[in-house]
Amino acid sequence: MKLKGIYSEREYITWPSYHLVYEWEDIISEKLNIPIKKIGTTKRILYKLIKKLNIQQTYFTISNKLRKPEGYYLYHVMTASNPYMLSHNNNVIPIIIDFFLKKDDLSLFYDRFKYCKCLLISSLEVYDFLTQNQCPIPYFHFPLSLPDQYNLDRCEKKHQILLAGRQNRLLKEYLIKYIVEFPKTEFVYESEKEKFLYLSNKSGEIGNFSGRADFIGLLKMSKIFFYTTPGIDDEENRTNGFNQVTPKYLELLAADVKIIARYPKNRETDYYELNKVCPNIDSYEQFRKVLSEYLKDSLPNGMGKFILEKHLTSKRIDLLNKILSTI
Repeated sequence: MKLKGIYSEREYITWPSYHLVYEWEDIISEKLNIPIKKIGTTKRILYKLIKKLNIQQTYFTISNKLRKPEGYYLYHVMTASNPYMLSHNNNVIPIIIDFFLKKDDLSLFYDRFKYCKCLLISSLEVYDFLTQNQCPIPYFHFPLSLPDQYNLDRCEKKHQILLAGRQNRLLKEYLIKYIVEFPKTEFVYESEKEKFLYLSNKSGEIGNFSGRADFIGLLKMSKIFFYTTPGIDDEENRTNGFNQVTPKYLELLAADVKIIARYPKNRETDYYELNKVCPNIDSYEQFRKVLSEYLKDSLPNGMGKFILEKHLTSKRIDLLNKILSTI
């Protein structure tokens, strides 16, 4: 299969979570020597019009019958529940990132991507789910990765605990209990009043970390981070039971951060070897013991570099070439 390029949202979408996608695109583009094609205004206006007129099925049926692809474009689909219409084209190979669909949602999912030559599925858990439900579209496991520029970097740690993103209820309860017992413990958290503004419970305002580079810098300055897979502890309904390992885990390893974690044992967490990096915390007593050890220990996690070397974006190129050669 011949790749002509990579479709990218970078012309319009600047939200921080997309910056990682653009970094993946840059590395794939460089390694495969294919261009990045920005999704422009004309295509966006066309798709808005199609959606407004509610003629998606008619449009894509006709356009895909008329189009005879001479090559294909990779395109990262941020969420399987609401894919951008570009990914419905028969010259696009979607790379599915977030997938939290129920079995009842699969018929619509299959219909949306029925013209695609194949799907690249980032989650091994989702790959198994599609296998169990006999996905009619060819699909392959293409796991998430860490852009090479973030490979292990050891820095001076200025903060003890960093709380960023969605917080796990159980770990938060444990931390509150721990701080009552050990009031000198420092933690950094995001302001409730201002997005991306981080504060320390000991020294007050730390700064605004809205940019990706700024936030990675904050990670590197932090000793400990609380990490959970997205579908654990009262979050099962939100994710329909899926517990994909997110790129944040790899970023934490690269920033030499010690991880306090909650996660299930499944094929996904085994693939990324979470059990070799951090235990699954299941009691306050375990939390107290592990956190206290982390706060005293200044040594790096010996497994970080070993695991990261398997999951750099450049290492995914061989896998991608292997997949494309079979289609």
